[in-house]
Amino acid sequence: MKSALVPFALVTVVLTFSFAAASCHCGGDTPTAVTIRVKNTLSDGIWVDQSNGQLGVELQRNAVGQWVAFDESLPCACMACDQVCSCTCDAGNPPPRVMKVAGGGSAERQWEGTVQQDGQATCGSILGGKACFKPSIPSLDETLRARLCYALGPPPGTGDPGDAGIPVPGRLDPGSLLCVTADFRTQDGVVELSPLVGSGCQAHAECNMDAGELCFGGACTSGCPATGFPEYGNGWFVAVSLTDQGFFTVTPSGNTTISEGTGTLTSWTVNSGTLVLSLSRPAAGGGNLLGSIYLSVPAAYFPVMFRNETLTVKVVDASTTQLRNNRALTIRDAAGKLIIAMDPGLPAPILGAADTSPFSIASSPADIAGCDLQSCGKRLHFRTAFGGAAADAGAALLLDPGASSTVVAGGLTYKLLNVADNRPAAFCTSTTQVAYLAAAQR
Repeated sequence: MKSALVPFALVTVVLTFSFAAASCHCGGDTPTAVTIRVKNTLSDGIWVDQSNGQLGVELQRNAVGQWVAFDESLPCACMACDQVCSCTCDAGNPPPRVMKVAGGGSAERQWEGTVQQDGQATCGSILGGKACFKPSIPSLDETLRARLCYALGPPPGTGDPGDAGIPVPGRLDPGSLLCVTADFRTQDGVVELSPLVGSGCQAHAECNMDAGELCFGGACTSGCPATGFPEYGNGWFVAVSLTDQGFFTVTPSGNTTISEGTGTLTSWTVNSGTLVLSLSRPAAGGGNLLGSIYLSVPAAYFPVMFRNETLTVKVVDASTTQLRNNRALTIRDAAGKLIIAMDPGLPAPILGAADTSPFSIASSPADIAGCDLQSCGKRLHFRTAFGGAAADAGAALLLDPGASSTVVAGGLTYKLLNVADNRPAAFCTSTTQVAYLAAAQR
């Protein structure tokens, strides 16, 4: 497992019994079992690799000045030097599994006290023999090391099942792991390992932010506790497209193209999760000019509109070769009241303050709501500030990613939603995003 560099570790070695002959360096004939305990001193759960039942803890031995992991047991008895000539193994690798250790909880396992060392067995006519393993028993006072690697959240796509201590399918991202160590001797009987515990805090500024620490759960940490924020995509996104048969006036504007039109809503339907709006306005020489809007937003956040009402539609297209379908939308009724403002916000909001009025909508960089560790670095999640008519006594309404609020403005009831608000590490290829939605529920 890949280790994160950590300055301190909270480690405890628990002594359950001692021996008078503490200076003995012989291994003896009988192995001494050791209890390996993972004690979670954090308020939130941690996640460990449980594919081999090891609780994310590997055991190490000092070899020529460096710590090297050793095998505690054999996955197949035929790998033993006294068995390898008479049978073979085809056990394969166990499926990857992870397990949650609850905040304030613990989990433990046993090491039987045997080290499996590389060996070679002479098997009849097999040239050079066969590789195998032979057991070795460390001396009671030899210093060994236990190394715990854990994540502060479940693997992407796994979700938090809620129950701790139950292995579930999943694989932890090596880049998200934090690791701590504890030295022990077999005569100690028990070794405990606990996750890193930072200093107490109430705000991010109280932590060493230059070293990547943030304040989560009342403690400074360089890791990222599970947020539960929805991942953008797969049903949780905002998008708009249009078809035009003369309905829209198309105008280039800087790096964007603006399509605008005012006319009658002739139909309002939802098809496979997409809201389809059909619009019409009279043509100068007779007949009608037609246009359609195809709107996708998270379920339960469609705006309410009425057939035959007059609407003004504006689509701002900021798509590029790298950012396709990057379009924002506003719709207003005949009185100019906002019906919907929707913006995918890649890499920044597309709509301006006049578009979203009576609301002001912006990312709040001082309000870090969470983070997640990706292979390229740490992605930060922010609260989105909804001001203007959404503000209470002048204070902006701050919403976490995935959170919504219902407000009344100008006689209309709106649902405000922070769809996604995040910024990746500087060397990541992903893009900053401030996606939001304000939809009237008339």
